[in-house]
Amino acid sequence: MGESIHARRSVSPVVFLGAELGRLPPAEQRVAGYLLQRPESAALATISELSASTAASPATIVRLARRMGFEGYRDFRIALATEVGRAQGREAPLTGVDIEPTDDLDVLLEKVAAADISAIRNTIDDLDRVAFSAAVVALSGARRSLLIGVGSAGLVARDLRDKLYRLRRDVVAATDRHSGLTGAAMLTGRDVALGISHSGETEDVVQPLALAQEMGATTIALTNYRDSTLAKHARIVVTTAVADTSIRSRGMASRAALMTLSDCIFIAVVQGSYDQSLDTLALTSRAIERTTARRVGAT
Repeated sequence: MGESIHARRSVSPVVFLGAELGRLPPAEQRVAGYLLQRPESAALATISELSASTAASPATIVRLARRMGFEGYRDFRIALATEVGRAQGREAPLTGVDIEPTDDLDVLLEKVAAADISAIRNTIDDLDRVAFSAAVVALSGARRSLLIGVGSAGLVARDLRDKLYRLRRDVVAATDRHSGLTGAAMLTGRDVALGISHSGETEDVVQPLALAQEMGATTIALTNYRDSTLAKHARIVVTTAVADTSIRSRGMASRAALMTLSDCIFIAVVQGSYDQSLDTLALTSRAIERTTARRVGAT
């Protein structure tokens, strides 16, 4: 298998740090925690000032910057300052907010909405257009597409299946390990398997995608972590950009980001064969409308 197609450029500093915080070495975790808590101050700090504030060496800070794809601290600092300015411009929170037991209803509603909006906006801002386009081309030209997801990712898989099915695509959604492995075993080099998992570590998704890879199918990972196990089995890696919090981002916010990318994939497939797709969608819509009208008339 050739080299995976995924982002080689630097990523959003805040999104990366929020997503990868628990995976970083201890010294880098201290720096990351400070940056997440005080992004505005950090954007103005020299490397010596940041080193003093975090009790981490300048070498550790440079190593963290390079882990995110930056040449060094200077490039990272510019990117962080840009992100701070962008967040202030749209009056959105820069980092994720978690639900507290003392939150009243209005605060709870605002936090849920802010988390979903932030997840979607960060995902689109950070989206690797090359990898996304490659995924669309692969799905558009596939003989058969197998969409693999469980839990909330299964909802995304079924939704995309229903949409692509209306374009006369041969598409199957596998929402458990058994159906995923069965579907993957029947794929060929003319087919595509899309594995959907926020963490990229869900075995019920990883194993079928790995089998699809063995069968020669084009494999796509839709995940929040480009270095995840799922991504390692994918030819094409498309990532969301959800900063983890203890409650929100592993549930509804991650699903919102995944569903948004699913919608974008569908619309891009439609655009690739615009007139034909519109005719097919109109045909299926008329069939549903006629059936609905008969039921209403019968009552």
